[in-house]
Amino acid sequence: MPDKSVQVNFDIKFDTDIDLDKDVDVEVEIDADVNIDGNITNLVLDAEAIGDNTLVEADVGILTVEDQLSSLTLVVVSATNGFD
Repeated sequence: MPDKSVQVNFDIKFDTDIDLDKDVDVEVEIDADVNIDGNITNLVLDAEAIGDNTLVEADVGILTVEDQLSSLTLVVVSATNGFD
Protein backbone atom coordinates (compact mmCIF):
# COMPACT_ATOMS: atom_id res chain seq x y z
CA MET A 1 0.00 0.00 0.00
CA PRO A 2 1.55 3.39 -1.00
CA ASP A 3 2.22 6.06 1.63
CA LYS A 4 -0.08 9.07 1.48
CA SER A 5 0.33 12.41 3.15
CA VAL A 6 -2.62 14.72 3.72
CA GLN A 7 -2.41 18.21 5.19
CA VAL A 8 -5.54 20.13 6.15
CA ASN A 9 -5.51 23.75 7.31
CA PHE A 10 -8.61 25.71 8.30
CA ASP A 11 -9.68 28.50 10.61
CA ILE A 12 -12.96 28.43 12.49
CA LYS A 13 -14.33 31.57 14.11
CA PHE A 14 -17.52 31.77 16.13
CA ASP A 15 -19.20 35.03 17.02
CA THR A 16 -22.50 34.32 18.66
CA ASP A 17 -24.58 35.53 21.57
CA ILE A 18 -26.23 32.97 23.81
CA ASP A 19 -29.37 33.87 25.75
CA LEU A 20 -30.14 31.48 28.60
CA ASP A 21 -33.20 31.77 30.79
CA LYS A 22 -33.43 29.40 33.72
CA ASP A 23 -36.22 29.14 36.28
CA VAL A 24 -35.61 26.46 38.88
CA ASP A 25 -37.88 25.75 41.82
CA VAL A 26 -36.64 22.71 43.70
CA GLU A 27 -38.39 21.33 46.75
CA VAL A 28 -36.62 18.38 48.33
CA GLU A 29 -37.81 16.41 51.33
CA ILE A 30 -35.57 13.62 52.58
CA ASP A 31 -36.72 11.22 55.25
CA ALA A 32 -33.93 8.79 56.08
CA ASP A 33 -33.62 6.44 59.03
CA VAL A 34 -29.97 5.41 59.17
CA ASN A 35 -27.42 4.77 61.87
CA ILE A 36 -24.02 5.90 60.60
CA ASP A 37 -21.19 5.16 62.98
CA GLY A 38 -18.16 5.46 60.70
CA ASN A 39 -17.02 7.75 57.90
CA ILE A 40 -19.16 10.85 57.29
CA THR A 41 -18.76 13.67 54.74
CA ASN A 42 -21.09 16.69 54.71
CA LEU A 43 -21.45 19.57 52.26
CA VAL A 44 -23.44 22.80 52.41
CA LEU A 45 -22.89 25.13 49.47
CA ASP A 46 -24.08 28.64 48.62
CA ALA A 47 -22.33 30.48 45.78
CA GLU A 48 -23.65 33.73 44.30
CA ALA A 49 -22.44 36.21 41.70
CA ILE A 50 -24.43 39.43 41.70
CA GLY A 51 -24.16 42.00 38.91
CA ASP A 52 -23.92 42.07 35.13
CA ASN A 53 -22.19 39.26 33.24
CA THR A 54 -22.05 36.78 36.12
CA LEU A 55 -20.91 33.18 36.38
CA VAL A 56 -21.38 30.60 39.13
CA GLU A 57 -20.04 27.11 38.63
CA ALA A 58 -19.62 24.23 41.09
CA ASP A 59 -18.00 20.88 40.39
CA VAL A 60 -18.38 18.20 43.05
CA GLY A 61 -16.81 14.77 43.28
CA ILE A 62 -17.91 12.31 45.95
CA LEU A 63 -16.38 8.92 46.70
CA THR A 64 -17.60 6.52 49.37
CA VAL A 65 -16.13 3.09 50.09
CA GLU A 66 -17.93 1.09 52.78
CA ASP A 67 -16.01 0.99 56.08
CA GLN A 68 -12.96 2.62 54.44
CA LEU A 69 -13.41 6.10 53.04
CA SER A 70 -15.71 9.11 52.64
CA SER A 71 -14.27 11.82 50.40
CA LEU A 72 -15.67 15.01 48.89
CA THR A 73 -13.88 17.35 46.46
CA LEU A 74 -15.42 20.71 45.60
CA VAL A 75 -14.33 23.45 43.18
CA VAL A 76 -16.42 26.64 43.11
CA VAL A 77 -16.04 29.56 40.71
CA SER A 78 -18.06 32.73 41.25
CA ALA A 79 -17.28 35.75 39.08
CA THR A 80 -18.79 38.98 37.84
CA ASN A 81 -17.71 41.59 35.33
CA GLY A 82 -18.75 44.37 37.68
CA PHE A 83 -21.72 46.57 38.42
CA ASP A 84 -23.26 49.16 36.13
